[in-house]
Amino acid sequence: MKADLVLESLAAMLEYPGGKSSQNAEACCDLLEGEISGRAQAPVLESLRRFRTALGIFSAEELEELYTRTFDLNPVCSLDIGWHLYAENYDRGTFLVEMRNALKEHGLSESTELPDHLPTVLRLLARMEEGRAKALASTSVLPALRIMTKGFSDSSNPYAALVSVIEPLLRTTLDLESGVPAHDDHR
Repeated sequence: MKADLVLESLAAMLEYPGGKSSQNAEACCDLLEGEISGRAQAPVLESLRRFRTALGIFSAEELEELYTRTFDLNPVCSLDIGWHLYAENYDRGTFLVEMRNALKEHGLSESTELPDHLPTVLRLLARMEEGRAKALASTSVLPALRIMTKGFSDSSNPYAALVSVIEPLLRTTLDLESGVPAHDDHR
């Protein structure tokens, strides 16, 4: 499985939706299905298909509203991983500086989002050397995902299906052990 393709696809699907979001998500789902078919990833494939099917139900405006309600107005589902790890603690500032430096080091431009925004971090993981990618995923991304996943009380939200596939795909693509240590929560 090509880690960079998988991580870039996940990042693209987690971006704020635009006019072609449904088509882009379709293409990303197709790519991911091609990458993971034949593996013991039936639940991941099922969740991806659920996400793709749900996208077809929403208009562009409805999808934008759902995205905003899900990730921007619900702090428990925020895509800013540092928020989940540190909240407003001073350590979050240090983490943001580290992420900003890592983005520069790997040739990634900052967007209007903070450097700990999950789509940005997934793109960073796709470009990092294996050991550093594993360390960042294990110590920061996976613990934040666990917190975020608990915030989806509405399982009919298509983004719940999408977020649910990130951890297993990270584990597979980065060859992470299943016993990743939890992050020390400084909140």
